Amino acid sequence: MAKIGMKHVVFAPITAETAGSALTYGNGTVIGHAMKGTVNWDTNDNPLYGDDVIVENDNGANGYTLEIGVTEMLETVEATVLGYTAVGTTDVHYEITDQAAPYGGCGYLMVLKRNNVIKYKAVWFYKVQFSMQTEETQTKKQQIEWGTPVITGRGMGVLTDSSGKAYFRKQKVFDTFSAAMTWLDGLANITTTPATTT
Repeated sequence: MAKIGMKHVVFAPITAETAGSALTYGNGTVIGHAMKGTVNWDTNDNPLYGDDVIVENDNGANGYTLEIGVTEMLETVEATVLGYTAVGTTDVHYEITDQAAPYGGCGYLMVLKRNNVIKYKAVWFYKVQFSMQTEETQTKKQQIEWGTPVITGRGMGVLTDSSGKAYFRKQKVFDTFSAAMTWLDGLANITTTPATTT
């Protein structure tokens, strides 16, 4: 199916991780209005030679980088996703410290089309750690050049069962946007979706 759109980017911090068991996530959040999602897989390329030819090869995935672009990230979302520290109670401001960003699950919806039929693929990455990227601000010119945030995360494998396999992502295709969003929100522990994401 051809990809024709992207919606509903979510993140939930990992609160517990035990080898051989499903991860536990805290309350999730919508990161912002989705613009793009790029996955670059890190794969092995480790051939075994015998009789002057390749007789075996290991090309399994060992990680990935996930780039997410949104129209805007609220400071409360930055605190959840990037680990910014909120200071104060009545007049809250946010500070960047040397604290590492949290591990969390991240997902989004892809809009697909085949034979004029629309489907929705929900994807969920089990464990990602996002980091700050280059920030640029410039003056307004004759035409507005939109400045939108992009975050990049390092994706890791997780051992969620007794198979010994490291899992990176799961995905499922749905007939309706509502069903896809419900599935994804369930994974991210989101019970109320902000009106701005519809």
